[in-house]
Amino acid sequence: MRGAILNATSKSLVIFLAAQSALPALSIDSSLPALPAIGAELAASAAALQWTLSAFLLGFAASQLVLGPLSDRYGRRPVLIGGLGLFILAGIGCSLAHSLPMLIAMRLLQGIGACAGSVISRAIVRDLFEGRLAAAKQSFLMAGSASAMLLGPALGGFVSSLIGWRVAYAFLPLFGLALLGATVLFLDETRKATDATQARSALCAYMIFLHEPQARGFALFNALTFAGFFGYISGISPVVIGTFRIDPGLFGLMFAVAAITLMAGTTTGGIGAKRLPLSRMRWIGLAILIAALAVLWSTAESENLGLLFAGLGLYAFGIGMLMPNAIAAAMAPRPDIAGAVSAAVGASQFALGACAGGLIGLYRPGTVFGMLAVMSLFTAASLIVAACLEGSARPAPIKDQPR
Repeated sequence: MRGAILNATSKSLVIFLAAQSALPALSIDSSLPALPAIGAELAASAAALQWTLSAFLLGFAASQLVLGPLSDRYGRRPVLIGGLGLFILAGIGCSLAHSLPMLIAMRLLQGIGACAGSVISRAIVRDLFEGRLAAAKQSFLMAGSASAMLLGPALGGFVSSLIGWRVAYAFLPLFGLALLGATVLFLDETRKATDATQARSALCAYMIFLHEPQARGFALFNALTFAGFFGYISGISPVVIGTFRIDPGLFGLMFAVAAITLMAGTTTGGIGAKRLPLSRMRWIGLAILIAALAVLWSTAESENLGLLFAGLGLYAFGIGMLMPNAIAAAMAPRPDIAGAVSAAVGASQFALGACAGGLIGLYRPGTVFGMLAVMSLFTAASLIVAACLEGSARPAPIKDQPR
């Protein structure tokens, strides 16, 4: 039976979905160490090479709004299989590319393919789980992305330096092929098909999302929370290298700190979600963010590197607790459009993250003050939205067993 291994009661399902969620981060981070070698072989400047990353992100961001509703209408399995197939073919194209335009085009398609794993995995969790258990499973998906953040650069650097950048790109379709095989052989369709979902258009699904207070409220809360974290990711490089005069070779330690503490936060949040009300877990996470910012603001004048590491690690820990909680709450009220809600969550998260990255350059760029101002701005907005949701959000039915 196809679903005997990947079903709601199996631990292998969580590992499978976490691996799907890790595709975008793994695809981006594993390619970073190979960029100098790519530039040398394809005679491309550093600025031109950035388009290989931008193309991937563009494909990943834009396709969410299409693939989510498609999975509501036609099912999770066919959209996931199609996305993984595209990811594999595009990855092969990347490894065979002999010009920068071809590599950029393949990275665009690869981003679209990787998006399927990210969007569909969240929708599958909503199909199978409810309440606190859904929040716990969403935490494990985010832990998969954090693991890819940590392992991707090391894996890409090792493979590209030992064998070459083409082999580093070839690893990704092999990973995709393993996920495709598991999907075809072991994953049953999880969407509950109805005449309404099969006939509903994408526009209709998004209108339903916008008229559902809890879904749109927690999608906004999740996006604001992520934007604060993206302010950290966007602003840390000039702060560490410029202000603290750290060798660029050690800069990767900052991402290691973020990935490890983010993973610790998602794990803690997943365990806590099974034992405590989700609203309490949410406020604990927000309290951790406030404490982290207090620590970080104390570094703005002192330039204490130890406090900076501690504060950023604590901030990433709080983010890891909050985002899966918010995603589960956003997707709880409307399981019939879980794919569209998952897409809206991802797209809004990406949009506000881009805004945070843009704001970094407006106020005291390259300084601790500028980075912390953006992080504090979005954290304050998260607090306001959380307070509003506490009083007005319609609670979803709580069922802490697989559906």
